[in-house]
Amino acid sequence: MAQTYNLTTNSSTGTLPIKGKLNVAAFGTFGSGSLAFELSYDDGATWFAATNSLGEAAAISANGALNIEVGTADFRLTLSGATAPNINVVVTGVLRTSKLS
Repeated sequence: MAQTYNLTTNSSTGTLPIKGKLNVAAFGTFGSGSLAFELSYDDGATWFAATNSLGEAAAISANGALNIEVGTADFRLTLSGATAPNINVVVTGVLRTSKLS
């Protein structure tokens, strides 16, 4: 099942509980902004950038998709630096838990 978002301002998506593999596709007008992948392991009190094996922040700044694999965590996307964005986001592979009910 997929979760979808439409971002039209610099903001964060809702929080999704995840475990395992996740695919995020983003397309539309980025307005020079960047869509950062963020994780929290303390129920959203502290958020930090998800990184790849080289320590580089996972982000999308043009039409495309990224995969991420993590243990049990909360996940969100945060758009920043955008002017007049209109980005459609599709997240698949989300673990359905009681947090989504």
